[in-house]
Amino acid sequence: MAGSVGRRNAARSRRDVMVTCRDCGDVVVPIDRCQLRRCDDDGMHSLAYRCRGCGNRDVVTELHANEVVELIDAGLSVIAWELPAEVNEARFAGASLTLDDLLDFHLLLEHDTWFDSLDR
Repeated sequence: MAGSVGRRNAARSRRDVMVTCRDCGDVVVPIDRCQLRRCDDDGMHSLAYRCRGCGNRDVVTELHANEVVELIDAGLSVIAWELPAEVNEARFAGASLTLDDLLDFHLLLEHDTWFDSLDR
């Protein structure tokens, strides 16, 4: 499963974390390339890391409590964050933009007085 955290074994130190990168598969990442984050809004923990193989950043979401404890025991501190304010904004309740609307707007832009015609 992409974005999962593996268990420790004898071959891996407490300073490494086994994760599943979306591009590389299972990789061992040094703990100093990881951030343990906790969302203040929903209380969920996640592990952000930079893959040792491809260098991309990824996030493991929905960590189990025992995984969080293991990561803290391994030396990670918890970084608090909040969901963006846009999450709680009201959604637009009007009709969706259609292809006809887009074509009409494109035709409207062909004239120099397009802005004045929007006022009608």
